[in-house]
Amino acid sequence: MPAPVLVQLLRSVREILQRGHAGRPVQLRKAERLLLATIATGEPPADLLALAQNGQVRGLQSGLANLTAYLRKLSLLPEGLCAHYRYGQSRRLVLDRYRVSQSEWDFVHRLARETGTDMQGLTRAIKYEDLFWHDTLEAEIVSVEVVLDPRALDDMVVCALEAYLSPKKRKSYEVFGINLGMVRDVTEERKRLGTLITRYVSVMRSQPQLSAEGGPSEVAPSYRSVAALQKAAAALFPQYQLVGDFHSHVYPDMDTLRRAAGWEPSDGDKWYCAKLSDEAKVFGQPPHVDIVLAVAKCKHKVKHSRYPNRPNTIQVSVGDCRLVIGAHRILRSGNYTTRNARLTLPGTTD
Repeated sequence: MPAPVLVQLLRSVREILQRGHAGRPVQLRKAERLLLATIATGEPPADLLALAQNGQVRGLQSGLANLTAYLRKLSLLPEGLCAHYRYGQSRRLVLDRYRVSQSEWDFVHRLARETGTDMQGLTRAIKYEDLFWHDTLEAEIVSVEVVLDPRALDDMVVCALEAYLSPKKRKSYEVFGINLGMVRDVTEERKRLGTLITRYVSVMRSQPQLSAEGGPSEVAPSYRSVAALQKAAAALFPQYQLVGDFHSHVYPDMDTLRRAAGWEPSDGDKWYCAKLSDEAKVFGQPPHVDIVLAVAKCKHKVKHSRYPNRPNTIQVSVGDCRLVIGAHRILRSGNYTTRNARLTLPGTTD
């Protein structure tokens, strides 16, 4: 039985490297480790690309191009290796879920043994969040439960309503702030689903950012102020970390809010979130959740409850206003998703 196409491509590139580094075992081992990194990510490292492009190793450029194209378009081996080593999925589940053949798996791990490479260490050093396929994998394996403390909810609601009901120059405006709390991962083994990770994000305190520039259709955070808030919070509340941010969207009535799906982030929000994520990572506290408070006039009262068919939301009535609050998990890349995300308020039921 012929070897799978991927194994053939891998063997071909390895043979090219062996011929090109004949008599130079140290350089060969380094090049083969770069090949392993290519397999683990689907993207060749810069050093291997440079080696292929300078023409010193004959045939490497075309061989590497064929391998990379196959990994990007037709193979889920990089995802499988990430799921196994980064997220603890079993080998058996990975082979089945990511359609990885035993011979593909064996080739990778034989190459790792022969080059003295620790696959756990290799994958730990990879910035998977920069790879286009990692968002989908992370959202599938890790679910997020956002637990909103009543005090934090009150802080956010008061802040959003003040800006809505006491507008500047007769127009309501949006607000922005940071959320502090705690994060805990719970791992559970399921026979058919494998290792599932539930990330509990407890939002304990909410602090509005006074220097944010709010208008009727957007709010621009001050990233210098975010850094200052983080430092102050670390001194005042060392038990908490930055877990994300909140901001409001304002609407004249509920019909407008519904049509706009106001509890969802805008395109501008997504850009700001990615920038905030980059800034927060400098402090070793990547954000986990963004909370949007959509505010509109509405005389019809509701109890604290789930907005229909949306597990990542709750809605509350305050005076003649309704707020629909949406929690959006922030992936390691800084992108938003609502997949496997749920917002809960202690003391309420769905």
